[in-house]
Amino acid sequence: YRGYYINDLFAWFVAYSNFFNHSIFEDYPWAKKMALMELWSSLPIYHSPNYCTAGNVRWLAHWQILKLFDEPERAYLLNYLQKIDEYSPLLPHSRSFGIPYSWLMYFTKFDTSGITPKTPSYTSYLSSGSLYKVFRESWDPDANWLGFITYKPEHYYKSKSHRNMWHHDQLSIEYYAKGDLLLADGGEVKGVLDKQYGGPVFMHNVILFENPRNPFPYTGLYDTNAAGIHKAKKENMVSRETIIQSDTIEAVRAGVTIKYAHNKGWETITLSSPIDYERTVIFPKDYFIIVDKAKGSESWIWRNLWRFSSLNITPKS
Repeated sequence: YRGYYINDLFAWFVAYSNFFNHSIFEDYPWAKKMALMELWSSLPIYHSPNYCTAGNVRWLAHWQILKLFDEPERAYLLNYLQKIDEYSPLLPHSRSFGIPYSWLMYFTKFDTSGITPKTPSYTSYLSSGSLYKVFRESWDPDANWLGFITYKPEHYYKSKSHRNMWHHDQLSIEYYAKGDLLLADGGEVKGVLDKQYGGPVFMHNVILFENPRNPFPYTGLYDTNAAGIHKAKKENMVSRETIIQSDTIEAVRAGVTIKYAHNKGWETITLSSPIDYERTVIFPKDYFIIVDKAKGSESWIWRNLWRFSSLNITPKS
């Protein structure tokens, strides 16, 4: 859904910069952070990850704002845009979000002949202010990569996005390695018969749990009564987080107090007692370790859900 506004927003960036005769990023540093999101969050093949409604798409609107950046971001983005084109045959059925024809009357092509494309000097992006953490071994197409969702109350209050809230992917991961997307997030699923839109917990790589004393309602879709974290409830948002970054190891630990569960439609299940749950991602730079810890005053049945996938599948009509 970023595609709803990104072209108009970038057009405004250019108009503002032209009118005031300096880059908008000098006045609004957060605008630069927002414009670089596609770069730092991208898969090793430079397509977008599947987070929420993103999908493994190609974002090309950055061609028109290259001139607004200084070095080194300009070189980083040029490399990013060229690599998207280079790797596009790997996902021939994906979509591209480029520049609409209506923009042509406002822009002239920016001369990039004097820019040397470069990969960013950083790899992982583990900002405490971001709901999306990215572990990255390198910028090579076969590098290890993992996306980790840590949704906090302040993220909802700032975005007011129900698209974020109603995807029950709290503490979910997405995993890419060896040139393939091995654990995919469900993203937005609307091209299949049941059209779930990717919201339910079963579309994500998350922890599930069952109540052995009083079974949760049957989902009607899967052969289980298991449920997951109800992300739309602020009580279930990340309340504690630790980030470690060094030359040899990186790690993120995030914890929630689960009071509400979710497993069917948009219904809410109130737990008989809260559960303290933590997921820790440890990255020694060439493999990942995921540690799940839970504690409660009652017994629960736990299940790890992994959605195995591959980009090397040709769909049939």
